[in-house]
Amino acid sequence: MDSFFYCVGLPKSGTTFLQRTLNLHPQISCPSEHNLEQLKTALGQAYIQYNETLDIVDRRTGGQGAKHVDVPALKKTLKAAILAIAESAGQGKPVCGLSDNSILAHLPFYSELLDHPPIIFIIRNPIDQSLSAWRHNHRLAKEENNREHVEIMYQHGETVESWLIYCAHLFNTMVNKLTQIIKTHDNVLLVRYEALVDNKASELNRIIEKLGGDTNSIIIDSIVQDSSLKQMSESSTHVDFFGEGSTELGGENISEELRKEILAICAPAMKEIGYSIED
Repeated sequence: MDSFFYCVGLPKSGTTFLQRTLNLHPQISCPSEHNLEQLKTALGQAYIQYNETLDIVDRRTGGQGAKHVDVPALKKTLKAAILAIAESAGQGKPVCGLSDNSILAHLPFYSELLDHPPIIFIIRNPIDQSLSAWRHNHRLAKEENNREHVEIMYQHGETVESWLIYCAHLFNTMVNKLTQIIKTHDNVLLVRYEALVDNKASELNRIIEKLGGDTNSIIIDSIVQDSSLKQMSESSTHVDFFGEGSTELGGENISEELRKEILAICAPAMKEIGYSIED
């Protein structure tokens, strides 16, 4: 493996679409989503237990003073594990990445941990993103017989309208944090889902150039041809995951009044990251 990158975004913002598209490149590996926060927690717990064992062994061998495994050692272990996971999944490809939405809340930490690798951050308009998440979580609740998937949304109100308004405010918070990160981290590349759908070839050129991959037009054209939502859906074992991939700010799925209310909340943030919103 020559280089590493992250692929991140809010759930149902197009991270899977981006991940699977990048994985079509002959030099780039980006496997299905990981959960590095779970790995970090598990390693932390393992180190705590290991230090407790060191104390026990130290008492039994004269009490000379156990030297605990410290935070820097934990970080080195986590870094090595992430790189090993990415390289293993890469199966010989030189550019290896991991798609992981769990790291969003701690993006600066994970950036520093891997010496500031490229981070491809995909974002989607908050109306279509939150509508997709609403449907996805309800489907999971039914399939897995687990209401936790919907309860996490219902805590903000049990209607789709209340969920959409909550997500509009969440979008503002995320954009504010993201723009601050971008100002201090030139390794972060922002990609709008809508731009990737409408201008896939040019967006892929921009992304792949950031990753250091080959942007030969033959390669790009092949990826564009093989990465439609229809093809991804047909090649998946869980086809219900893929919706219609809407980019129409809710289209006919919400009322015009609700759309105006949501845009009144988040239009400034959307414009800040390149969306064109009619006044």
